Amino acid sequence: MGGAEALFNLLREGAAIQYDRQDGIMMVWIPDKTVASLTRITELLKDCFGIDPDNVEVHPVTVKSKHKLRLEFPYDFSVGHRKEPEEEEEVNADGWTELTDSMVYKIEDGHLRLGHKKNGRVNSQLRIPMDQLRKLYDRLPDEADSSDVRRVAAELNLSITGFETYIMRVLSRRAEFGGELVKEGRTLKLIKDSQYLREENRRRFEQEKQVIGTPWGADA
Repeated sequence: MGGAEALFNLLREGAAIQYDRQDGIMMVWIPDKTVASLTRITELLKDCFGIDPDNVEVHPVTVKSKHKLRLEFPYDFSVGHRKEPEEEEEVNADGWTELTDSMVYKIEDGHLRLGHKKNGRVNSQLRIPMDQLRKLYDRLPDEADSSDVRRVAAELNLSITGFETYIMRVLSRRAEFGGELVKEGRTLKLIKDSQYLREENRRRFEQEKQVIGTPWGADA
């Protein structure tokens, strides 16, 4: 389903949409608070805006209104999925690794690249220098959610709005970072490795560099 069709279906569901440009938050009001409706609306939002459902927060509507729930998620039109793709490649070409059904990543030329996968192709969406990703990881609390990632990224002047949970997935998978993803209710958290495990990971990573070289072409 294309973005325009998904948006039309959202409106057919009785949804009202508003974008807070100052805070970079998309707000969607829906009239039905059943689980089936919430699941259906979340899938439409994924198709329409290319978001990770884990980034969607659900709030009850407390004023008298035909709408029962308000959904919120971070969205930045300057770096979000409305942006024209930088390039398109085959999904399995050049080391792309799947993060979710629709998102992939790879490390290339000293950068983390995130891409959106569709119809067997990858649209490159975001590039982050690996040294900046290291700083972001080191500054995160031992238990970090998407708001922590967004806050630390802002401190480092990194524009990542809408990609927080994908970055958390990358951090949990890479040996040079390390951690575990857990869900508390609807909140996804990155539990960073203990200091001992981080040092052990770094020691093993240094050994790997001596054998195969640094993955992103620069010292860690």
